[in-house]
Amino acid sequence: MGRIPFPLLKKIDAAISMVQFPAFEIVLDEALSFENHKDSVPFVLEGGELTDVCVLRLAALNAMRVRDINIPARTAFSPHMTLAYARRRSPRIRVEPFSWKACEFQLIESWVGQTKYVELARWTLWENEPPSLGRPMRPGHTKRQLT
Repeated sequence: MGRIPFPLLKKIDAAISMVQFPAFEIVLDEALSFENHKDSVPFVLEGGELTDVCVLRLAALNAMRVRDINIPARTAFSPHMTLAYARRRSPRIRVEPFSWKACEFQLIESWVGQTKYVELARWTLWENEPPSLGRPMRPGHTKRQLT
């Protein structure tokens, strides 16, 4: 299940379950290499208008802070999709837009440098209208490994 203690995962799930956020479109239309000081660099897709991704991240971080969960998070955040690792760097170039509708978000534990990713939980974004006060906040919420 990874390296995060189960009691902490339960607290994170309770905090993130408070987040109400609509489904949104993601458009990636630029390709580039991230700069680092290693032999291989990530070749990624980014998008010019990924404000919703950033706002959802901020809402999740704030929900955890409200529940006294202080997880270190970088202030600089660049939403992207890693395609490959390469030895040659690529400048930023425009590419044919690649898009989809984000209908859920997940908590993934990334084992940096090991190409290992563990899905810890996922939450559904609402499709049409925000949940009313009389209904559960997260009707499609699933707890994959938390039950």
